[in-house]
Amino acid sequence: MWEEKPFKCKLCGSAFRRKYQLNEHWRTHCAVKPYQCKECGEFFRRRSNFTEHQSIHTGNKPFECKECGKFFRLSTFLIRHQKSHSGERPFECKECGKAFLLPSQLNNHKIVHTSKRPFECKVCGKSFKRESTLVQHRIIHGGVRSYECSECGKAFIHRSNLLQHRKIHSGEKPFQCQECGKAFVVLANLVRHQSIHNGEKSFKCQQCGSAFRLKSQLNKHQRIHTDVKLFHCVQCGKDFVRGTALRIHQRIHTGEKPFQCKECGEAFQYHYQFLGHFRIHTGKNPYECKDCGKYFPHGRDLKIHQRIHTVEIP
Repeated sequence: MWEEKPFKCKLCGSAFRRKYQLNEHWRTHCAVKPYQCKECGEFFRRRSNFTEHQSIHTGNKPFECKECGKFFRLSTFLIRHQKSHSGERPFECKECGKAFLLPSQLNNHKIVHTSKRPFECKVCGKSFKRESTLVQHRIIHGGVRSYECSECGKAFIHRSNLLQHRKIHSGEKPFQCQECGKAFVVLANLVRHQSIHNGEKSFKCQQCGSAFRLKSQLNKHQRIHTDVKLFHCVQCGKDFVRGTALRIHQRIHTGEKPFQCKECGEAFQYHYQFLGHFRIHTGKNPYECKDCGKYFPHGRDLKIHQRIHTVEIP
């Protein structure tokens, strides 16, 4: 049944059944925030917002889920949580049909269907579709490698990279090529290897037309077309194309030796020095070709060999 709304806002025309509702609404048009939290001093326009905020300080969670017994501060949090039990996903993408629990999840997903990359790194200019990806990327410029391998001392920026690296020591190779049976530690290495069997070179340079099997090979090649060096050493002023090259260079100034031999305790500034030394204990060639599995005693030998797999199309 329709109810009369006699209290009307003179500024925007919104109508309300009760006068206190109009008074609450009126504050949205002005800067008045009469409700102040005694705990933190924050002000609020509406009493309902003020009441919700106070539960942060009290820890009170009066709204219980009857399915699992979990408690929530706000009824809106409970309603959102309950959808996880019902399997309801009311927010559907019109492009691909994928459904989501929350509108915010749908909005984040929609970026996949556009070419927009609104989140730009201020250091190197690289753009990303998601803010979370940009946050992860920024760590590269900070040079902080918090995740260290307890076996060999190698450090990584991301935990996921450390977890992948550990498989080298465990010998685990869960990704197997169906063509030749060769197994790999990382899925990306299997995908890269499979291009040997199909001969596909799908990554093409727009400058000169050279084609490559791997995107990393294309990225490395494209540096010959530009002399932009974005990474600057504050100690000596030398500039570098890649952030990794800058971090390695900085060991000259810091004296850092991150690669320590577990057999004898000797430490090295560079990974290639560590691998060369480690041959003394193992007698094995440390440099493996990821494309065909062949091993070499020196890094330069591996680089010469890899030209077989990276021949450019003129």
